[in-house]
Amino acid sequence: MNVKCTAVLMFVFYVLLPAGSAPLPGQAPPAAVADQAALAPAVQGKIIDWVCEKLNANYVFPDLAAKMEKHVRKQFKAGAYRKNKSTPDFLSSLTRDLLSVCKDAHLRVSFNANPPPPDSASDREKEKARLEQLEKDRSENFYFRQCERLSGNVGYVRFDKFADARYGGPTAVAAMNFLANCDALIIDLRFNGGGSGTLIQLLLSYFFDEPVHYNNMYIRNRNVTEQNWTSAHVQGPKMTAQDLYVLTSDYTFSAAEEFTYDLKNLDRATIVGATTGGGAHPVEFHYLRELQVELKIPHGRSFNPKTGLDWEGTGIEPDIKTAKEKALDVAHTLALKNLYLKAPAEQKDKRQWDWQYLEARTNPLAVDAEMLKRYAGQYGPLRVSWAEGRLLLLEPGQSQPKMMCPLSDTLFVIEGISDIRAQFEKDDSGAVTALLGLRADGRQQRLAKSQ
Repeated sequence: MNVKCTAVLMFVFYVLLPAGSAPLPGQAPPAAVADQAALAPAVQGKIIDWVCEKLNANYVFPDLAAKMEKHVRKQFKAGAYRKNKSTPDFLSSLTRDLLSVCKDAHLRVSFNANPPPPDSASDREKEKARLEQLEKDRSENFYFRQCERLSGNVGYVRFDKFADARYGGPTAVAAMNFLANCDALIIDLRFNGGGSGTLIQLLLSYFFDEPVHYNNMYIRNRNVTEQNWTSAHVQGPKMTAQDLYVLTSDYTFSAAEEFTYDLKNLDRATIVGATTGGGAHPVEFHYLRELQVELKIPHGRSFNPKTGLDWEGTGIEPDIKTAKEKALDVAHTLALKNLYLKAPAEQKDKRQWDWQYLEARTNPLAVDAEMLKRYAGQYGPLRVSWAEGRLLLLEPGQSQPKMMCPLSDTLFVIEGISDIRAQFEKDDSGAVTALLGLRADGRQQRLAKSQ
């Protein structure tokens, strides 16, 4: 096996190539024609021959390619595909049978009336297709959805695809530079289904002082293993001291998983959320243009320098498992708590207030309902009420009350007001006498209960 060291990932690594532009002169006619043709067993057989040829030449595991061929030919001979009513229907059945053997989440045979231009297309046609895809990616902001500073100076970025760094790189750099002054960073990949490995390298490079070896990639049809390293230089400040948190879900897939797996095994991030989808193989695309058939073939495999393993078929287990919709609050709370634990003495109080506020909102303490009902009443201009199992605080001039979340039996945070705590005061008999407004700097305000 030849070994090739490079810091640049293959362009086809995890790329979900676009549907492309309109059919070129000489291409197959619209879908309806190919749909009818696909009903003929001879056409189905031709597609199966072509698929098996490509799999045997390119699929990452040759033994599985041979088993897939044996299975689908047996299915074809038994007439399993006679019930299929269209090309997409037949290709869906064919994919299902292939996957029953290999279990590879990246493998797919599908109908595509508008594939990218062939290698024989003119430079003008290829450039037109490239610019159309670039405009689509640009209109999506290269899939960067949110970039903001959360409470406690915790950064947050969500992007839903790893765009090719040649085009999406400036947007990624802008996001990293915006977040560079945050004390911790949350990277949200819960809605990210993969993309280009080039953006993996760019982003990872922000989180390490020196180049690190983060992944290996074996490509079967070239019989080479490529090493992937971070870059020593990035545009703007690096973020090597900040704690990192990566949010995942069962939708997190492919390149998004590789990014997660790299950080996890480099002990550089805490993974929060759900187990990922389990697709570790880079892919390439092949087209049977006369029948408008697209074949997506996993032609290589990742293996981590530390573990020697990948996440194919198993996904990546989070360090902290939680429901998809709760992952951001859980990670934010954890980030704030860790910042409190590491803070110097003079910052402890402020840091504690930051994480306790979020902790109380996301994981409120259970307090006896009868106790809470006793807190209802008027305190100066403030009105505390009990409704549907919750304490609510209504400020003067406001029509909507704010929820009060317990930190203890008597101490509460107020939703939307992170720098004030509300503490109920009792006399020796246990009667509620006042509401204290507490601030992080030690200031207090006492409002006596009037009713």
